[in-house]
This record gives sequence, C-alpha cells and structure tokens, in this order.
Amino acid sequence: MTDTNGPVAAFLAGNHPRGWDVDGKWIDNATLTDANVMPTGCGTTLAELIAAMRDGGTYVNVHNQANPGGEVRGQIMAKSP
Repeated sequence: MTDTNGPVAAFLAGNHPRGWDVDGKWIDNATLTDANVMPTGCGTTLAELIAAMRDGGTYVNVHNQANPGGEVRGQIMAKSP
C-alpha cells in the first residue's frame, strides 16, 4: 500500500470520464465488468482489480459537482474473517 494517488482503474458509475449524471442520487445498482477496468497497475481484468483490492492497493474516490476533485476518499481493505 502506498500513500500516493493512483490513476483511475474503474469508474464505479459509468464507463467514461464524467461517470453517470446521477443528479445527487446514490447509485446502488452499478455493475462492474472487465469492460469497466482501465489498463493500470491494478491489472486489466476485474479479477486482477479485485486481487489488488484484497492486497490493499486500491482506494475509492467519490466526486460530485460541488467537489470535482473528490468529496470523500478511502482505502479499500479486505474484510477480516
């Protein structure tokens, strides 16, 4: 795990730079597939991205119109058994 920002590996709400225009509504039905995964250091498939998540090498950053640089950010960690 590092303390530096990385590139976008997958958009959680749409597969383009802006994501989906959700008009402030929470998305609870987005589906990620291999098509959503960007070729980064986290891999090129969903399985490789999940492995990077389990290793603590990924984070999520939620953007909105008021805070285009990110409203909230957090490291993705594996749940303890």
